[in-house]
Amino acid sequence: MNQKILISRETAGKIRQLFVTACEKHLLNLGSAVISVAGTTGEGCHYCLNEARAEAVAHAARQKWFSDLMPSDTIYISGPMTGYENFNRPAFWRMENVLHLAGCRVLSPAHYQDGASYETLMRLGFQMVLDASALVLLRGWDKSNGACDEVRVANVIGTKVYYEN
Repeated sequence: MNQKILISRETAGKIRQLFVTACEKHLLNLGSAVISVAGTTGEGCHYCLNEARAEAVAHAARQKWFSDLMPSDTIYISGPMTGYENFNRPAFWRMENVLHLAGCRVLSPAHYQDGASYETLMRLGFQMVLDASALVLLRGWDKSNGACDEVRVANVIGTKVYYEN
């Protein structure tokens, strides 16, 4: 029968070294005791990272343009943010993982600081579009005024545009 044990962060650190850096979810599956680790998340968990990589590989396989990418490419991710929970960052991060598989340098508005004005964010976005060799448009981009403006800039300067499948 499993028993629940609450441990300190210091002890959790020692356990993580033994179990190849694991989050609470994965520690539950590693031993006979159910372990609740105070203050841990999935960030940096060896097992979560492997799951994220597997998801990125599967997502990359669905993108018809993925094989066109070169490690020297700098890709800007454009898509809807306003009105989405957490500014749609999980969709941007998922695509970022896919692009990193191809070895590309990734520029993404998902890394902006919260609280900046829309105008400031668009200036930063336009600068990144100018610096990119290609854009990847996330689903729903056509319903985003900002993403539509970024596509217009990319079209004017001849930047390649790819669409998420």
